[in-house]
Amino acid sequence: MTKKVILYKLIYYLSTFLDKKKKSSLGNFLLQECEKFNNLIGIIKHSIDQLKQAITGKIVMSPVLEKIYFAMFENKVPQVHR
Repeated sequence: MTKKVILYKLIYYLSTFLDKKKKSSLGNFLLQECEKFNNLIGIIKHSIDQLKQAITGKIVMSPVLEKIYFAMFENKVPQVHR
């Protein structure tokens, strides 16, 4: 089972446990946060894949990729990932 499936099951069980008649506000909040986190993970994966390709010379390193590259060396969160 993937982490995403586990999180959705947890949200489902929490929302049904807290309020059987309607979706609870906590369940809605957790679902929204999981969706935001999944979007962020997708952005990070995409930029890291592009960075790998740029380092190996398959694509040209753009200024955005260069900023991500240098931010990683400085142990900072790249601006794109904020």
